[in-house]
Amino acid sequence: MAALGLRQTLRGYKIEAGVTHTPLAQVYRGRDRQRRRPVLVKLLPALAGGRAAATRVASELPRIAAMRHPNIVPIEEWGDVNGVPFVITPDEPALSLAESLASRRLDRETAVIVLRGIAGALDHAHGMGLHHGGLEPAVVKLATDGTPLVDDFGLARLASASQPPRRGGARIGSAAYTAPEHILGEPAGPAADVYAFAAIGYDVLTGTAPFDEPGTSAPDQFDAHLRRQPAPPSARDPTLPAPVDDVLLRGLSKDPAGRWSSCGAMLRALERALSTAASRARTREAPRGGGAGTVLRLAAAIGLPLVVGAVLVTHHPSLQTTGPVAIEVAPTAGAPPRSSSSPLIAPQTAPAPSAPGLLIKLSTQTPRRGDALIVSGAGFDPAGTFVVTLDQPGAAYQLQPPARVAAGGSFSVRVLVPRQATPGPATVSACALAADGRSEGCTQQQMSIAS
Repeated sequence: MAALGLRQTLRGYKIEAGVTHTPLAQVYRGRDRQRRRPVLVKLLPALAGGRAAATRVASELPRIAAMRHPNIVPIEEWGDVNGVPFVITPDEPALSLAESLASRRLDRETAVIVLRGIAGALDHAHGMGLHHGGLEPAVVKLATDGTPLVDDFGLARLASASQPPRRGGARIGSAAYTAPEHILGEPAGPAADVYAFAAIGYDVLTGTAPFDEPGTSAPDQFDAHLRRQPAPPSARDPTLPAPVDDVLLRGLSKDPAGRWSSCGAMLRALERALSTAASRARTREAPRGGGAGTVLRLAAAIGLPLVVGAVLVTHHPSLQTTGPVAIEVAPTAGAPPRSSSSPLIAPQTAPAPSAPGLLIKLSTQTPRRGDALIVSGAGFDPAGTFVVTLDQPGAAYQLQPPARVAAGGSFSVRVLVPRQATPGPATVSACALAADGRSEGCTQQQMSIAS
C-alpha cells in the first residue's frame, strides 16, 4: 500500500519494488524520470504522529532540506503520502561507515579524514540551528572516493519528538553512540551530537565503541552511558598517545556542559594529539633505564628476534643492557646484502619456562593481519607486570608492552595482529615479569593468522 501511494504521489519517479527497512524508514530505490538518475525514496512512518507532529515536520523538513554541505547527503524533495512524511535523496554508490568498520579497521590517517568530514557536517548544521539527533556509523556513508557523507540529518530527532517517550532508552539509533540526555528523555541539542561524534572517534581509533563489549546488551550500554566511565582509548589500543585519551573522554563527558564546544574544536585537539605524538616518536632517542633491557631480555626468554614497531631487533644471549642501546646487524661474510624487509634470524636460545599457574585465552583463534585480538590472562602476580608477544618462525612481535596486572592476578588487553606478520601458525605468549624486567615464566596459546 505504501509503495502504491508513493507511485501515485511521485509520478516523476519510477519506484522500484525492492525496499529496505530501517528503524526510521522504509527505503525504496527509484529513478528520477526527468534527470534519469537513481534516487532513494524514504517513507518515514516514525515521523507520523498526529496533527502536532505533522506541523512540526512541515516546519522542520524545509530547514533540514535547505542544508547544503560537501559532507551532508542532500534532501532533494519532501512531502507526505496519506499523512506519512517522505524524503528523496540521491542514490550514489556508497558503503556505510558501520559496514566498513565491520569488515576492517580504518588506518589512522583514514580515520582522521572521516572524522574531519563528519565534524564539518555537524558544525555546519549546528550553525544553522539544527542538530542530527541520531548520529552513528550507520548514517555516515563513504562515497567511492572516500568522502564521508552524513545522512538522515534531524530525522531521528523529529521521530523522537513525534512519538511519546518510551522508558528504557532511545528507540532509534544505536545504543553504542547515544548521549545520556537522549537516554533520559531530556532536551538534547548540539552537545548530544558532540557526544556521539566522540563515541565514533573512539570507535574508529580503537576498533570498538566505548561500551560495546562482546555480549553487552543495549540496556547495559544505556546504563553504561549514564553511570560508567569508558576505558581510556589507550587501554584499548596501547599505540594511542595519552593526549588522545583526554580529547575523547572530554567529548564523552556525562555533563553536556563539560564536552567540547564543537566537533571541529574536538577534531583539532585530536589532530594535535596525534601529530605531536607522531613527531615525538620520530625524534625520540633510544629509551633510557630498563626499557630496552626489558625488551631484549624478553627476546632472549622467547629465543626469537623481536619486532618493536617497524624495527627488527635481534638478540644474542650474551648481550645484556641496562641503558640506551644501538643495535647493528652485520651481514655474514660472503652473504648477499639483505633488503630492509627481509627477516633477520637470531640464534635460538632456550625458551622461557612455562608456568603452570598462568593461563591466557584469545578472543579468536583465526584473526587476520590488522585485526583486533582480545588476550585475557589469569594466575599472574597481582603485584607484577606482564607482556604479550606474538611469535612466528624467525620473528616475534611485542603486542602489549609491560603493564600492571589487575587485582586478583588477571588482565584483559586489546591488541592488534601485526600487518607484517606472515599468514599461518603463530603463538601468542604472555610472560610474567619481575621488577627488573626478567621473565618469571610464560604461558602460550596457538592460533593461525588468516591470509
